[in-house]
Amino acid sequence: MRLFKSLLMGLMPLIFSADLAAQCCSPGNPVAGTASAGIVMKHKLRSVTFYRHSFSDTYYTGAEKSEDQGAQANFNFIGQIFTYGITNRLSVETELGYFINKTREDTVQGKISTSGFYNATLSAKYCVMHTEKGLELTLGAGVRIPFTQKMIYNEWGLPITNDMQPSTHAFGFVGQAFLAQAFPELQMKVIWVNRYEINGRSLEKYKFGNAWFSSLFLSKGLGGKWIGLLQLRNENKKPDFSDKTEFVHSGGNILILSPQLSYTFMNWNITALFDYPLLRDLNGTQISPKYAFGISINRDFNL
Repeated sequence: MRLFKSLLMGLMPLIFSADLAAQCCSPGNPVAGTASAGIVMKHKLRSVTFYRHSFSDTYYTGAEKSEDQGAQANFNFIGQIFTYGITNRLSVETELGYFINKTREDTVQGKISTSGFYNATLSAKYCVMHTEKGLELTLGAGVRIPFTQKMIYNEWGLPITNDMQPSTHAFGFVGQAFLAQAFPELQMKVIWVNRYEINGRSLEKYKFGNAWFSSLFLSKGLGGKWIGLLQLRNENKKPDFSDKTEFVHSGGNILILSPQLSYTFMNWNITALFDYPLLRDLNGTQISPKYAFGISINRDFNL
């Protein structure tokens, strides 16, 4: 079984959603796209540690810029992914994450900032096809588990809006598909990664919209220990619901370009990335990501 070591550090920037007075920084999934996506060899443990910063200050109505709403939003997120090879075809994976801060500031509500654990994800991945010509197909599925189902409250004892909570406070499901083709003679790989998330309802009957993340990667050896990656990622999110009420200013589609650079030394891989949204088509009027950057550290251990 070929071990794909491409660092697919697509570290999804949050799809910020807004109900103007209440909706803004929907948790989305800051982990999506960060996983190595492929399986690892039997009795190997892959560790991926990453940091991500995202910033937003511009509103969009559909695909067009809206008037300035006097708001800014940002987050700083750290995460950890462990992948262990049960066999040469079957791996299990754990995703963990923590918001150092999740902050929004506007002229209506002032500054709001929260921090806390994001949902954990437990999943299994199975390599259903691997050919001598370097073609690999891996499928995976798992569950998303909240560390807590309790809301964060402000100093007046009122719950902070769901979009500013560090997690969805609800259980969920994730499905993944990883297709890769290696071209050793060119030192290149083409990789297609898909991730679909189904979110359940919280105890307050709030449901974040289901989301589909689809990424196309081109990985190219640059000589020595350097690897360049170019990622084109599409993020599609359905509207949020509170009980049976749909939030019209939530959900939509964002196309993101993410150039990345990886360096390997002493069995460690370090990858830096920058995310820039190319196209947006948002439901209603929302504040949208302006840019994001991040860094990841990756290594495989023999156990």
